[in-house]
Amino acid sequence: MALLIQKHEADQVAEIMKMLDRWDARFNGHQNQKRENQRSLFRSQILVTLAELAELANVPHDQTHLRVWARNLSPSGVGFLHRGKIDSRKIVVCLDPDSGAQHSYSAIIIRSRKLQNDFYEYGAVFLHRIEH
Repeated sequence: MALLIQKHEADQVAEIMKMLDRWDARFNGHQNQKRENQRSLFRSQILVTLAELAELANVPHDQTHLRVWARNLSPSGVGFLHRGKIDSRKIVVCLDPDSGAQHSYSAIIIRSRKLQNDFYEYGAVFLHRIEH
């Protein structure tokens, strides 16, 4: 049953990604972008740790560590999708959670918008790399 739910969510994420890509193509050059760095497509599941909650002793691991769907990446930040609202702004982003977490960054969520099916799109700016 859990595998079926994951497949359904993956299908929903794929549809949302296509919709966002169409929006980007349609509005390319018509938006006032504040970005300093060019974004590249980066489609992968990444791990976001809610730093403020993770510091509390009685908060379960599954409420502080979220598997999210990366959309794009630049040297200065990452865009990702998550089903549900993230209230925390201070996060830790691990770009490769399944291969030893060699690329982790302290970050701050600077943008969010509600999409469809309770998904939100987030933009986070990297503050610094976390050395392991």
